[in-house]
Amino acid sequence: MVRLHGRLQAAQALLAAPGLSDGFTALWQCGRRDLTVEAVILNAQWSSLFTESELGGAAAVGKVIQHVGYAAAPCDTERFDAWST
Repeated sequence: MVRLHGRLQAAQALLAAPGLSDGFTALWQCGRRDLTVEAVILNAQWSSLFTESELGGAAAVGKVIQHVGYAAAPCDTERFDAWST
């Protein structure tokens, strides 16, 4: 997705999509919620690139996940390692 659309457009597409992405699930399973698009865009370094609506949606996802939890299967490290290289 990033190679096809670029970083910003890929992030915006993930934020606009209904539900959580496979990437979000994989990162959550591996204990790296800090690397999800939702978490990254809330960083002051990147937040100016996104609309208030996108930022609000990302913050809401974080609050809901933190409050109710997110049931996911164990970490698929092979899949995660392939994405991180």
